[in-house]
Amino acid sequence: MYEKRKIEKRVSHILLRTDTLDVEKARTKIEGLLDRIKNGESFEKIAYQYTEDEFSRPDSGDVYWLTAGQTVPEFDEVIFKTNKGEVYPEPVQTRFGFHLIKVTDEQPRIHQVKARHILASYRNDATVDTAAALEKIKDIQEKLKNGEPFDELAKQYSDDEGSAVRGGDLGAFQRRMMVKPFDEVVFNMNVGEISGIVQTQFGYHIIKLEEIIDHPSYEDDKNNIKSVYQRSLYASDKEKHLNKLKEEYSFKRNEDLIEKVMEGDPKITFGDTYWESEYRDKYGDSVVISMKAKDYTLDDIVGEFKDRDNYKNAKMTHMNVFKMFLDITEEMLLTQQAFDLRNGDTEFAKLMDDYRHGLYIFKLQEDEIWNKLSADSTQLLNLYEETKSNYNWSDRVSYAVIYRPDSLALYSDKSALDSGVEFETIVEANLENPRLKNKTGIREFIEVGNNEVAKAAFNLNSSNDISEPFKIGNDWYMVKLYEKIPSKTKSFEEARSEVMGVWQERQSKKLEQEYLNNLHQVYKPKLYYERLYQAQKS
Repeated sequence: MYEKRKIEKRVSHILLRTDTLDVEKARTKIEGLLDRIKNGESFEKIAYQYTEDEFSRPDSGDVYWLTAGQTVPEFDEVIFKTNKGEVYPEPVQTRFGFHLIKVTDEQPRIHQVKARHILASYRNDATVDTAAALEKIKDIQEKLKNGEPFDELAKQYSDDEGSAVRGGDLGAFQRRMMVKPFDEVVFNMNVGEISGIVQTQFGYHIIKLEEIIDHPSYEDDKNNIKSVYQRSLYASDKEKHLNKLKEEYSFKRNEDLIEKVMEGDPKITFGDTYWESEYRDKYGDSVVISMKAKDYTLDDIVGEFKDRDNYKNAKMTHMNVFKMFLDITEEMLLTQQAFDLRNGDTEFAKLMDDYRHGLYIFKLQEDEIWNKLSADSTQLLNLYEETKSNYNWSDRVSYAVIYRPDSLALYSDKSALDSGVEFETIVEANLENPRLKNKTGIREFIEVGNNEVAKAAFNLNSSNDISEPFKIGNDWYMVKLYEKIPSKTKSFEEARSEVMGVWQERQSKKLEQEYLNNLHQVYKPKLYYERLYQAQKS
């Protein structure tokens, strides 16, 4: 996947949905469209006429540039099997329906770019004025041609408040993160180049490309690749692997019986009540699964789940019984594979032995050390008195905060407060805005530390005091103080868990040493340090 994501392909498709048309009728229709394309008709014309993807239909089926892991697995697999200019020779079925897929272009993928922009928005107050926006952006374009700095013009004139304060800086972004007209321009620019006027649904833009960012190394990108794979391909690959194991191990489910069993009985649980129920009398000894010529009854399956925390008190509803069969299918197949690998793969067998030995050591430590750790309140209180200077609260503060990316918006909020609007009303409104909600809200007893916003709240004098607008970096804030608590030593109850941790650490070291001393007394090991030294030298 890492190597595939260094390539991007421009793809078009024709979709016939199977939620609006019978599957076989959709299959027959899509095969007919494919025959017409093979006989020379235009893919694009047929896409415009027949596709049921309303997003790509205006562009004759074009779904823009794609790289690995950006679409459903079946689609993803096919585009990397298809060469530039070719139509894949078969219909492709996904959860959305049947697709005909064409790769119209292919090129090396740019990992990320950094860019600035200046926006002249169509909106002026509550009205839309495209002519005024166009005139404004043309004036800015002239200033750029006359040598005025891009970032200063962005700060002065851009209608994108979020980036204007940063000189139009949009940071780093990948393909498809910006709207298509913007994206098409910026990913075809050279570093340092300033674009012409670009029109999007937001208004008119001028773009400056600051940097093209290379692909990270595999090691640096590994976690991201893992996340992309987990999100896009893992479920499909896992299903393929389980299907392969089903065939290999002759895994069969009695689907007719399982359908009846899955009706469930919501009056009973997987734990105790199942075993005395009429439901068990009816189905308990029925064979529901067979694998490698061995049969498993419903009693066998429920017996595997009856003591598990997420099942034992759960009602045997249709959904829970359905999930049980999903879980047991996967567990049986993977457990059998692990057993086979242990017998045939020496590296895997060693890994399993290490795991088993680790469990033995864990069990020994549990019996000889951890299960013997218990302390009464007197012991803990004595240790607290001995070490109480180690348990302290730092300055804490409870407050509300309003965040804005620019001073104009925040001073507008201040005017609203001055006219009688509640601070919390503005906070609640900001929480509805995805761009503001992460830095806005109620903060309860935050440790002040190096948190500059919390410091500002702590420095207010009295409850319900509201700060003046203040700036941190490029961001603007106001805070309202609810309560502040100066630093102090924790009480015994407040520090109890920390004291317990210290006590357990001390006692476990003591018990561990006693256990090792006992082992030495029993087994009397001889340590030949000189031989070890000679072995290391050679």
